[in-house]
Amino acid sequence: MSAPLPNTNSAASDAALVVVGCGNPAQGDDAVGLEVVRRLKAECKDARCHFHLLTQAGVELLDLLGAAEVLVIVDAMCTGAPAGSLHFLPFPTSMIGSARPPLSGHDWDPFSILELAAALGRRLPPVMLLGIEIDAARTGSTLSDPVLRAAQTVVALFPALVSRLLPQSAAAASAPA
Repeated sequence: MSAPLPNTNSAASDAALVVVGCGNPAQGDDAVGLEVVRRLKAECKDARCHFHLLTQAGVELLDLLGAAEVLVIVDAMCTGAPAGSLHFLPFPTSMIGSARPPLSGHDWDPFSILELAAALGRRLPPVMLLGIEIDAARTGSTLSDPVLRAAQTVVALFPALVSRLLPQSAAAASAPA
């Protein structure tokens, strides 16, 4: 097996927490991951956090893995829970290798990309899925009220999330000099 590919994303090279928003901007509520990350990018001043938008999950996610102590993927979910419900789940790394490979370049999703990373021998940081429940994604629509409120909640709670995911770094950052 060849050596892992180098990390070529210099913008994320010093990040501890990499947050990736996924979604389709033309599909209403499906764009919630993008909206959350846009808002976080504008409001978060923590230098340990880097934010990226992916309108199509693709191999560019590979470049972000090497820079992350923790990777958070923000995306829409449809589990049947009420629209606007939040899901914060560890990515099931124990399932790496058990899912089918993508059949074409159009079948890539974050899970498939992480499987590819594992197959390439890349280090996988802890990965958390922050899912926002949607009712339906409708072409040409905007975010529904429950999903918009959930996005606002995520942004408001983000500093606590950073402290939870990076406790040692947070303590060091707040220690007196």
